[in-house]
Amino acid sequence: MHIIVVGVDHTTAPIALRERLACSARYIPQQLQATREVASECVFLSTCNRVELYAVCTDAVQGRLDLLRVLSETRQVPLAELESHCFCFLDERATAHLFGVASGLYSLVPGEPQIQGQVVDALEIAQGSGYAGPVTSALFRAAVVAGKRARSETGISRNAASLSHVAVQLARHLLPDFRQSNVLLIGSGKMSELAARNLKDNGAQQIVIVNRTHANAMELAASLQATLRPFQELSEALLDADVVD
Repeated sequence: MHIIVVGVDHTTAPIALRERLACSARYIPQQLQATREVASECVFLSTCNRVELYAVCTDAVQGRLDLLRVLSETRQVPLAELESHCFCFLDERATAHLFGVASGLYSLVPGEPQIQGQVVDALEIAQGSGYAGPVTSALFRAAVVAGKRARSETGISRNAASLSHVAVQLARHLLPDFRQSNVLLIGSGKMSELAARNLKDNGAQQIVIVNRTHANAMELAASLQATLRPFQELSEALLDADVVD
């Protein structure tokens, strides 16, 4: 048996491709169901900067091909395009890679804290839907422990911040009148909510939210006292904005 990971991240694939490969939490069980046809265990990690499929397969070479094919078919990305941007690690390298991911080594902002929770969420979804097994469960639990130790025993997270926090600080530096700036927030997921909280905590008073699904953003807009605009008005909202996150 072999542990295999195939995936892309911000160092290997453009954002347009990562968005096509990304999968919201509600659809991850469907992705895992398709993967289970070619693997005995699997876990799917999908964040704004990485999409990684971990699996336990009998044959290393065939397993890699099968995982790429499943990812290509389920996310509707041509196999040739996927292969040109995808990385693949096997056994010890796959394990080391996941440990590095959970520790924040490969994050856009090294040491950022969100990735550890995202690794936990990925395992919980896979376990809850019955697709994680003893190998992947032990692997992901160990990676979470490694991530915690990296943050407590090294200085990697000493000055770490989320990408949204870094973006807000940059906006404040570039715009002296940041508090009066028109801020456009695109999306209403977890990372968008984190960005919105950072914006609000740093004094942003005029926040506009645009989301593909209007209903999904209503609660966030209400909690921030923000303006909610339909996705069809994105072009106009971009023209009106001083800051876009």
